[in-house]
This record gives sequence, structure tokens and C-alpha cells, in this order.
Amino acid sequence: MSGGNLQKLIIGRELITSPDLLICFNPTWGLDVGAINYIHETLIKIKNKINQLY
Repeated sequence: MSGGNLQKLIIGRELITSPDLLICFNPTWGLDVGAINYIHETLIKIKNKINQLY
């Protein structure tokens, strides 16, 4: 697996449990531009979804 796909897999594994708190420290460190954009967009979508619920 490439670094980007592995990082997406790890983030997905953590998000599937619907955590109350998710701390991301440099979640895109060392990834290519495509993976960085995907992870940033995904985290922003999750943040917006949570803001709509509260």
C-alpha cells in the first residue's frame, strides 16, 4: 500500500467508530498532494457534519 492509501485507511478505521473527539496532528505529513487534498476535504466534511448536529 502507498503511504496515502495507508493513511486514508487509518483515518477511516478511526472514523468508523464515530468518536466523540478526534485529534489529528499532522494527518497529511509525508503524503502526496492528492492524498493531502482528500484527507483535508474529508476532515472538513466531518467537521461541518458535526457542527450541523450541535
